[in-house]
Amino acid sequence: MIKPSTNNQINDRAGVLFILIGLLIGRYMMIRPNRIENGALLNFITALESTAVLFGAVFVVMLIVIFLIHTNRIKKKWLLVPSVILTFGIFILSTGISASNHIVGLGSSARVSLGISFWLMFAGFLLIMVQATHINPRPQLARFIILLSVILIIGLGYSSGLLKDISILKELNSKSDRIWDEMVRHLQLAVFSTLTGLVLSLTLAYRAYHKPALENLIRTFVNIAQVIPTLSFLGLIMIPLTALSNSFPWLKTIGISGIGFFPAYIVLTMYTLLPMTNNILAGLKSINKDILQAAAGMGMNRKQQLFQVELPLSIPAIYSGFRTAVVQAVGNTILAGLVGGGGLGSILFLGLAQSAPDLVVISALLVVSIAFILNTGLSVFESLLRKRITGEVTHD
Repeated sequence: MIKPSTNNQINDRAGVLFILIGLLIGRYMMIRPNRIENGALLNFITALESTAVLFGAVFVVMLIVIFLIHTNRIKKKWLLVPSVILTFGIFILSTGISASNHIVGLGSSARVSLGISFWLMFAGFLLIMVQATHINPRPQLARFIILLSVILIIGLGYSSGLLKDISILKELNSKSDRIWDEMVRHLQLAVFSTLTGLVLSLTLAYRAYHKPALENLIRTFVNIAQVIPTLSFLGLIMIPLTALSNSFPWLKTIGISGIGFFPAYIVLTMYTLLPMTNNILAGLKSINKDILQAAAGMGMNRKQQLFQVELPLSIPAIYSGFRTAVVQAVGNTILAGLVGGGGLGSILFLGLAQSAPDLVVISALLVVSIAFILNTGLSVFESLLRKRITGEVTHD
């Protein structure tokens, strides 16, 4: 029997509390005549009308499942996964159906904006989903099922038109090509900078490992980016790059200038160095010296030891650092929009400039979703990798 830890219990208790607060606040959705103007605010009961009863019944069932699990009256703790998925599905789809009902006859520009009550309830469901993965006998499988289910629920609602009148999805639909292009650009920046950082981190960690006198210097260097605020770092990088591209105009033809992709790429690369260098160095230091002596005794030179012994044994640590860095890079890349580097940050700042909160919400949600999906996928693979190499199983 798996007993949930105190921290895990906080997840579902906080989740239920968030949902209850959302139900009580009374700012569930706003009926708006167009993109800019505000309209009437509706509470949860008024907004969902008859479907509120269905949601309430399923929500009570989910609460009973949570209670029985924590009192150990239900031994099959995996039941929380289908319970929370079902409740979440009814919550999302009922909201979409009710939104369409409320704007009938108001014109094609009418839309429904989601209020603070909705987002509190949404956050509450996410917390309960986290709990469901922690107490499940197979946490990685539970995480995958929940992630896939959430994507399918929202995807089904979007493709079927059930969510078409929700303002953020209406905005997403009208600017889908631009948003898709910026999302691809966002991923390119995050992934390319992390891969570049991985090469640099491998080099720095290897030098620090074999030359301890350089370790403090290298650690100071990789900490620089973490000390300088991101916006300040971008500003500092833009100055020399602008001077350089003005002095040598041919650099602009290959994309090197004070604005655009390149300054964002440099700053993001620098931000990936700390987690990866520290992890790789820790992995190298954890290698048993007897193994290295045995390798040397077999006639292996330094290069052979590196590629056949040191790096293979450090793969779990290298991968863990890479996972942390790529997730951080996805979040940091949003600031590339400030220097013309593209990405979802450009959508976010466009929304701020146009007083269009839906664009801000879309870009923020997409960044969080990409980071969550990448972290989930990479952590599942990390668990399999550790199990294969060391026999260790992670439960991140």
